[in-house]
Amino acid sequence: MNQQAPNASVDEPPNTLEVHSYGVTDRGRRRPTNEDHFLVAELTKAMHVRQTSLAAPPANGSSHRGHLFLVADGMGGHRAGEHASALAVTVIERFALNTLQWFLPLKAAQLDEVATDFQGAVEEADATIVAAGAHDAALRGMGTTLTLAYLYEAELVVVHVGDSRAYLFRAGALRQLTTDHTVVGEMVRRGEIGAVEARRHDLRHVITNVVGGNEVGVQAETHSVPVAAGDQLLLCSDGLTEMLSHAEITEVLRGEREPEAACSRLVSLANERGGKDNITVIVARFDRPPSPGGTRPEAPRAKVRAWGGLAACGSDRSVGARRCERGVAWAACGSDRSAGLGAELAQVATRSAYSGCCSMYQT
Repeated sequence: MNQQAPNASVDEPPNTLEVHSYGVTDRGRRRPTNEDHFLVAELTKAMHVRQTSLAAPPANGSSHRGHLFLVADGMGGHRAGEHASALAVTVIERFALNTLQWFLPLKAAQLDEVATDFQGAVEEADATIVAAGAHDAALRGMGTTLTLAYLYEAELVVVHVGDSRAYLFRAGALRQLTTDHTVVGEMVRRGEIGAVEARRHDLRHVITNVVGGNEVGVQAETHSVPVAAGDQLLLCSDGLTEMLSHAEITEVLRGEREPEAACSRLVSLANERGGKDNITVIVARFDRPPSPGGTRPEAPRAKVRAWGGLAACGSDRSVGARRCERGVAWAACGSDRSAGLGAELAQVATRSAYSGCCSMYQT
């Protein structure tokens, strides 16, 4: 059964974008449970007047708004993954509400600080999940991917861990903003295999960076992306990208202007293709009311700050991890993996540009 959360904000001040967004998560056709969680939130600043001698309304709202979008794909089995992704969403939500100074006028340098603050929140989520697993044997080793985007005015901050993805759809073209923190993702970046081979490779789900695990050690990738009216943001778990190609996702976003319709179509197509995993999708469209001059803001280029490399690697669904020199090793393999996977993992780790992994093993 789908869990859905609509969200639309209007009447934005001239220096901000109008945001229309929608999120949906679906169990898919094969999985017994849904280990994905997501969040679509609008942050508003308000003052509630308790008493005054003026004829004032009971509440005054600020024109400043922030928008937060988040997808988390849990792993660990036996509902541990569902628990891990829920903890991650809860920690980030608490951070946005109680810590993030989102409503202040932000300059470029301060946006870098916001990205750093979100990295700190991801590290807090990492520690929270590890601690929860340490106190409950059924949850030990659980983890989650985490991909979030925070919009303030016309600047998008993206923070990412794992193999869920963030995309920007602009002028009919779809561009992936995040990198896949997987063994295959590293192989593609080193030029060892191409994109077509990567979609069929046995190691394509083997995660190299995760929120949680047996020990703390997450390293989040961050991006600062200026956006303009007409752009669309897509966040999704790998349950979508495993089933649909880049071209198919692009075609849906070209044909469906409304976020709710786009989300529904993407999930339906993923299930039609087999729905092998949980499917979570968020689509946000950025608009601007017509300006007096009728001009459209230029589409600027994105700025990327890379994540720290990890040499650890492992399964996307099985529990079993060992602490490495610079990260958490998810090296357990599920029943759908080949018998020789452990040896191949070790070979990949030896070749990896991110050297320093203590060991690889298969359970």
